[in-house]
Formats: sequence, structure tokens, C-alpha cells
Amino acid sequence: MKINGKERVFEYNFQAYSELSKMCKDENLSNMADLFGDNPLKAMEATIDIAIIMNKAFEDHKSYDCPSYTPDYLTRDDFRFYPINEINDLQSALMDCMKNDSERKVEGEEPKNKKKENQEKSN
Repeated sequence: MKINGKERVFEYNFQAYSELSKMCKDENLSNMADLFGDNPLKAMEATIDIAIIMNKAFEDHKSYDCPSYTPDYLTRDDFRFYPINEINDLQSALMDCMKNDSERKVEGEEPKNKKKENQEKSN
């Protein structure tokens, strides 16, 4: 997602989960909806805070995987002139990231057919 002309990436990993939980009542992420409340300004502020946390999680992960990479974190200043009508798009992108990164992904090979294994052993 472009923010201030820069492509920004978000990641929902343990680091992000931990930081986001600290924002929530009882440090329980299931209380995240309370961050948005009924106040539009409060909802925008929460969205920005979440974006900063999830971008930092991505940047730190990238830096960990590639030590020569210099992280380029989002800051509150990046949102000073961010269009209000794009906050909903940002919120949707963050929620999609949380949903997609939360899904269990397992990669593996299909088990070989027993008959095929036995045929290979006899050859």
C-alpha cells in the first residue's frame, strides 16, 4: 500500500501480536474492537497505531532475514497529511493482513502410494 508515495508493507507476526495486545483492554487482542469505539477520530488514531506496529513488524522481520537491510519505519508524521477518506482502505488492508497472516499454512508433499513405494523398492 502506498503511503506518502512509498510502498509500505505490513506483517502480522508474534512481534505485532504482542504490541497490538498491549494496546487492548486486559492485553487481550479479542478486545481490539474497543480501540475503535464510536468516535471517528479514535478509530483513525487506532488504525494509524496499528499500521505503525504492523509495518515495524515487517521491517524488523526483513532486517532480521537480511542484516544489510536498513528498516524504513512508518511514523505518525507520515500520516499528518494522509487523506481521511483513505483511512478506511488502510484499515481494510490491515485487517486483511491480520486475517491472512493468521491462517495456518502448511506445505508438504503428498504421501507416496504404498504400491508405488513397493514397486520402487523391487526395481
